[in-house]
Amino acid sequence: MNTILAELLAPAGSYDCLRAAINAGCDAVYVGGSFFGARAYADNFDTESMKKAIDYVHIHDKKIYLTVNTLLKNNELEDKLYEYLYPFYIEGLDAVIVQDMGVFKYIHDVFPDLHIHASTQMTVTGVDGAKLLKSLGATRVVTARELSLDELKAIHNEVDIEIESFVHGALCYGYSGQCLLSSILGGRSGNRGRCAQPCRLPYDAILPNNKVSSQNEKYLLSTKDMCTIDILPDIIKSGVYSLKIEGRMKSPEYVSGVVEIYRKYLDKILLGNDKKYKVSEKDYNNLTQLYSRNGFSTGYYNQHNGKNMISLSSASYNSVSKGRTDELKKKYVDIDNKIPINIYAYIKQDSPITITFSKDDIYVTVEGTVPDKSLNRPATYEDVKKQLVKLGDTPFSADNFQLDMDNNLFIPNKILNELRRKSVMLLNDKLLCNYRRRAFCPENSDINKDITIQDSSNTNTGTNTGFSERLICSVDTMKQFNVVNRFMEVDEIYISSDSLSAEDLVKCIKMAHDNNKKIYITMPFIFRKNAKEYFDNIIDSLIDEHVDGFIVKNIDELSYILNYNIPFICDYSMYSMNDNAKSFLNTIGALRTTIPLELNKSEIINRNNTNDELIIYGYYPLMISAGCIKKTLDNCNHNMESFILKDRYNKEFTVKSVCRFCYNVIYNIQPTSLLKTINNSINVNNYRLNFTIEDEVTTKAVINKFVSDIKYNKDSGDIDNYTRGHFKRGVE
Repeated sequence: MNTILAELLAPAGSYDCLRAAINAGCDAVYVGGSFFGARAYADNFDTESMKKAIDYVHIHDKKIYLTVNTLLKNNELEDKLYEYLYPFYIEGLDAVIVQDMGVFKYIHDVFPDLHIHASTQMTVTGVDGAKLLKSLGATRVVTARELSLDELKAIHNEVDIEIESFVHGALCYGYSGQCLLSSILGGRSGNRGRCAQPCRLPYDAILPNNKVSSQNEKYLLSTKDMCTIDILPDIIKSGVYSLKIEGRMKSPEYVSGVVEIYRKYLDKILLGNDKKYKVSEKDYNNLTQLYSRNGFSTGYYNQHNGKNMISLSSASYNSVSKGRTDELKKKYVDIDNKIPINIYAYIKQDSPITITFSKDDIYVTVEGTVPDKSLNRPATYEDVKKQLVKLGDTPFSADNFQLDMDNNLFIPNKILNELRRKSVMLLNDKLLCNYRRRAFCPENSDINKDITIQDSSNTNTGTNTGFSERLICSVDTMKQFNVVNRFMEVDEIYISSDSLSAEDLVKCIKMAHDNNKKIYITMPFIFRKNAKEYFDNIIDSLIDEHVDGFIVKNIDELSYILNYNIPFICDYSMYSMNDNAKSFLNTIGALRTTIPLELNKSEIINRNNTNDELIIYGYYPLMISAGCIKKTLDNCNHNMESFILKDRYNKEFTVKSVCRFCYNVIYNIQPTSLLKTINNSINVNNYRLNFTIEDEVTTKAVINKFVSDIKYNKDSGDIDNYTRGHFKRGVE
């Protein structure tokens, strides 16, 4: 027998999906409730159906995880989270899946024995992030979908934490948790579970050599669905414990069909029968018939990116085979899979009737009245059995029935029915009692008022005594830096490690310090092995040069920088949408956090902004992807350069290929400007201008306008062709 252990984890967007997944053989399900799940439009569970689902899963000896994997605003965390989770916690919920570090900290403190799984929305890409989350109390990391088998193996070898990875289903083009495309373009935020999937729409690419993508290459951001059934043994050997199927918006037939086939092949591996592992053509075709976009890919496990992963000619999916779905409906959806139990009845003259229900080594016994002698027709074996095995709408079925009964006894059906009902109730409770949790604090709706969300000394009062605006500029190029560094009104400069060489970074540090400015190095959007190796080689020289600190963008960088005794600032992508998240980041050492881009003005005012910064100008990064559009179009030249992505309305998005760290950044079509809208009421005194794709002339013009307005209170007009972003509208 092989010692490998693994869990097959299925999506359940509805109660029917949950039952079908259990019937088909999954080990665990993940579900969304009424709030805070990353699939807001699924048929999610309300409180009562969620409690019913928890019991159903546990009575079948499986596990259930609840998605709480969106970013929460202050009012949601403070007013709703406790009351939302409490009944599920008591019922025995096995774990929550979490993106928001404020939510993570809150649940860890308030529900201390509830397991926390770090969502794929946290963008964990390496050992550093997994180590930090483990130290904070996570029991599992759901890795970024982009990781290779070798990267997974490194996490498994170096961190004692469960690894969960996607093995089948839809594949996002962008890194989960790092995508604002749907949010900025349509107000439907992926960070709030409402992604509208604009990546599935057609686009044209105009490359640096002016080559334009062809008419049959329109769906440049639409990835094929992932199917890893062929490489399942490799995934398990890399250290993945939980094999996750995507699909909380899919039908019960889809869920059960995928589970059925993965169960079949996983069992072969677990039994050690994978030496001649081969997936039959029939089984692979059955998966294809359920759902696919122009076929499947095996995802990123064996490649960093590739043309073969993109649907390109169409974003539509194949029509589902009716014959296959009818078969699955009959086999898994329309059946009620019962728990087999043993029933033993002891009915003797002059003794109380005794009924015992048991499952494995768990049993319950109930007693009834002493039976009378029969005056007419005595009870028979069949009479007693008929009443006691009548388990109908209970979770149980009688697998074995035994009766020890004297002759010539009168036994009313009413008595047997009452004993059966009581036995069912007691056995059900006994099977579930080990999952139940006792309340550890008073049950009342005001309980969270007693929980400290933030340090009261930092509470935002809405006023700012001694307000003094500080101007920060973030730059991506040496030319932008030279412009910014000449402005005496600019207090701090952030310089990008994406494009500037190590020599240029050192040069910028010296030049900024010569002008009495603080200077920070902006770390990459994604921190995988190549990025870590790059920083390992340069960080000591940057520290020796007295760099003032680093701007961290993700959990892996946060963990990495904590190993050095050097200041750091959390960028907007280290989300601090609520005060609990901000407090956590400050507590572990962040000088300040950056206000998330998806908050509107009133939400910013109600956030604790002490010492934090607000981005008031810049082309927002809409998507960070491991996928490379140039490579998809056979034009990868390993040169960092920008090109154009044009949508169906002829709007042009600038795309930057960051070859040093191998990812693409897609920027918004116009810059966000908060000029003329910001004032002291939002209690922020660190204002940041982000320069990314601007030339020297534009950089200088923008700084002049903001310096004039902010520093000297002079009206120099607004910039051209701008958006206010989410400052007015926000996201749901």
